[in-house]
Amino acid sequence: MLVAVRDQLRSVCGFTDFECDCHNDPQPHPTSGRRFIAVYPGECRGGPHSDSGIHEWIGINVGITMRFSGTPQDYISNELYLKALTGMETLQRQVQLAIHANYTVMAAANTIIATVNDIAYSAGPPVVPAFTTDKFITPLEWQYTTPVPDVKLGDWFFSDNENEISKKCGLFVDVRFSGAHRPQQLSKMR
Repeated sequence: MLVAVRDQLRSVCGFTDFECDCHNDPQPHPTSGRRFIAVYPGECRGGPHSDSGIHEWIGINVGITMRFSGTPQDYISNELYLKALTGMETLQRQVQLAIHANYTVMAAANTIIATVNDIAYSAGPPVVPAFTTDKFITPLEWQYTTPVPDVKLGDWFFSDNENEISKKCGLFVDVRFSGAHRPQQLSKMR
């Protein structure tokens, strides 16, 4: 699901490969530019279960970071949060609209699952079983967005300059999605 969400954001929102990628957390990579969109794992919960299978619900988080890039401290709110084309509010909305209840994203994730299963079978005994029921049956839905951007210090951007580490250097918001339902049969799981 991570890759499907990332690809959708790149396609629909126009983010470059350098600006938007899958991560294990929301922190941008050290060489990121003015903005970085991290697609990282969200919640993973189960239930209700039966004797023949499990049900898991997957969540995905999208962290949006914007550097101040020389903006005077007294103009930070105006410059980043309210500016129409490149502000945080606009990016939040673009992400929400691109992912919420999007069956194209769900279908792309299911294609990735099927491809991984096909590769496993072509290499010999199955490492990852090929399930006909091992697919998402409901799409991700928007759940939450950080109401006020978090101000990030220099260490968020891996600064090695002592003066920059304690300085306000950027803003961060988290956009969370959940509810992608994937039932799986126990007899076919490893």
